[in-house]
Amino acid sequence: MFRLLGVTINEQEPIASTLTRVFGIGRQDARILCQSLNLAPQTKCTNISGYKISLLSELVRRNCTVLGERRSIIKNNISLLKSLHCYKGVRHRERLPVRGQRTRSNAVTARKSQHNGVPGSY
Repeated sequence: MFRLLGVTINEQEPIASTLTRVFGIGRQDARILCQSLNLAPQTKCTNISGYKISLLSELVRRNCTVLGERRSIIKNNISLLKSLHCYKGVRHRERLPVRGQRTRSNAVTARKSQHNGVPGSY
């Protein structure tokens, strides 16, 4: 096992699936990163040299917004929606589903974090 950008990578899994464990890298980004280094997405991490791994981490740092930077961008976007008082911002502020899900019977999961009492009691 080795670490890539602070995430522990399992050496027995294919490189494309292990890259998706890094917050901010999806399947398509992982495929593009593998293609840029001439690696097959199915290549196991044990078959990749240390030089390629260092190139991969440098490539991710330069071209992708990942981890804390990505989280701060998302948080800033949500706070912008809240400050604009648009529909999505109001839904975020009230901790209700934002994307049109029903609230009559299934919004318990979205509202769970509002309760500070005993877990499981609504």
